[in-house]
This record gives sequence, structure tokens and C-alpha cells, in this order.
Amino acid sequence: MASGCDCFAYNNVENAFQIHHSLANNSFYIKYDIPTNENLLFVLYDSYGKEVLRKNLYGTFKNLLVHTEKLGNGIYFWRAVQD
Repeated sequence: MASGCDCFAYNNVENAFQIHHSLANNSFYIKYDIPTNENLLFVLYDSYGKEVLRKNLYGTFKNLLVHTEKLGNGIYFWRAVQD
């Protein structure tokens, strides 16, 4: 998955997000490090630019499991925006 998380201001955006895909479980795991008083919106797009998934990321948590069994094979892009 390609990264598109340059739409908010953190000193170290490259290390703010880690995404790990699990082929065996049809899911991916987002590990993120954002300030506890911030909330972000994680948006996933298919290769045509169509939004296919939207999840809230809360600063009080540090990870999120996303199930992908309804998504087809392909290339996806994501971004995180301030909520």
C-alpha cells in the first residue's frame, strides 16, 4: 500500500504509521503514533481513486485491525486526514 499521509503536520510523519498486511487473515493492521488529543480519519482508495474504506483513528489508541475480505485484489492508496 502506498502512503499518502503528508496532509497533516507532524515532525516525523514517516514513522507515525506502520501498515502490516496479513494475507492469511484478509486483513491489515495499522499501527500509529499520534498525539492522544488528536483524532484522524484513515481513508483507503482503490487504483481509480474511489474511496473504499473510511476508519477513525483515535489518539488514545495506537493500532487498528481492518478486515479486507470485501476488497478485491489490486493496488490501494491511503491517506490520513485530521478529523
